Amino acid sequence: MRLLFVPILLAACGSPSPSVPDAPIRHPDAARPDATPDAPPDAFVGPNLACLGQPPPSTAPDPLPLDGKVFVVDHYQVMPFAGATVTVHRRSDDSVLATSSVTAADGTYALSATTHGAALDAYLTVAAPNEVPVRIDPGDPLTTGFFGLALVAPTAEIMRWYADAGATYSADAATTIAIAVDCDHASIAGTTVTVAPQAPVIYYNADHWDPTATTSDKGFALLAPGHATESIATTWHGHNLPAHAFITAAGTLTLAVVSPYATGP
Repeated sequence: MRLLFVPILLAACGSPSPSVPDAPIRHPDAARPDATPDAPPDAFVGPNLACLGQPPPSTAPDPLPLDGKVFVVDHYQVMPFAGATVTVHRRSDDSVLATSSVTAADGTYALSATTHGAALDAYLTVAAPNEVPVRIDPGDPLTTGFFGLALVAPTAEIMRWYADAGATYSADAATTIAIAVDCDHASIAGTTVTVAPQAPVIYYNADHWDPTATTSDKGFALLAPGHATESIATTWHGHNLPAHAFITAAGTLTLAVVSPYATGP
């Protein structure tokens, strides 16, 4: 299994608890693991954008494991959460492909979905008592099992984010966190975000949402609020990642992953 998009987001929520693995953040001044051995330690390599504009992979194991953990956010801190239900939905018709109740104290859940060998065009939802519903949208079809981490947050926490961002929260707000990732699914620091229709975009810096920032030190942007559907694109040092379309339901927190892969013909 591998870390994918939601572990990346956990780094945006302040100092994680000891049980939370380090997020695979790709900083502009960090070398990739596949950098040449003789490159100096501080050589500028940047994110892996080798797949930029290419079609996403089309095959996947059958069944596809989608195990992970659920964490709750409080005052930008995360802790394991038991009592949630994690569900995998087919994107084309919202049908349920798999579901799991989170009963373990450490928030772990176990899921697998039938793929018949094809990449799984799906999204995940997380429902938990007293927490805002969450939609996790990987942007691209899923092709490999991963150890995913999902976030839930109470209304008070979402309101705190809006207040820090200088935005106004309402119970029916379609709140979205856009996450720019490279071909290794590592988040890309120093990205800018554009959305259509236009929505307020607030970047994450120094462990809070900063309305004065023009980019994020971790690759995260808050749409506070967004619209029922949003087209989200990111740019890193002149490299334009293709726009991805996301559904952002009212009263829901959407975690939207924007990758370098092309989204269609």
